[in-house]
Amino acid sequence: MNKHVNIIVIILLFFTTIVKAQNNIRLAKEIYKGNDFSQTTEYSYDVDGKIKKKVLSQNGKLHSTITDFVFNTDGLLTSYIETYNLKISPQKTTIIYDSKKRISHFETKKTQTNV
Repeated sequence: MNKHVNIIVIILLFFTTIVKAQNNIRLAKEIYKGNDFSQTTEYSYDVDGKIKKKVLSQNGKLHSTITDFVFNTDGLLTSYIETYNLKISPQKTTIIYDSKKRISHFETKKTQTNV
């Protein structure tokens, strides 16, 4: 009987460790390749596992970078800034939530002018 209990405890500890490890896994890179188009998206995270940067490249050239992610006390994303690899102003997107923590709408505004 004790042998069976020990085996069950070991199995539970093993699966608990696997679940904890899976919770810390984050997407690092996405690659799409079509007939005449390719796109790569790379992600980086802070020590708490929250996203801190997203870089989008198309056909091997930088397209845009998203940074300055801001989260509220509930852990919901409230804003970010997207900077394009063109001579246009970066855009700040603010996400507005309703009382049930569902996205209500987005507001996007130009920030500063790229020099």
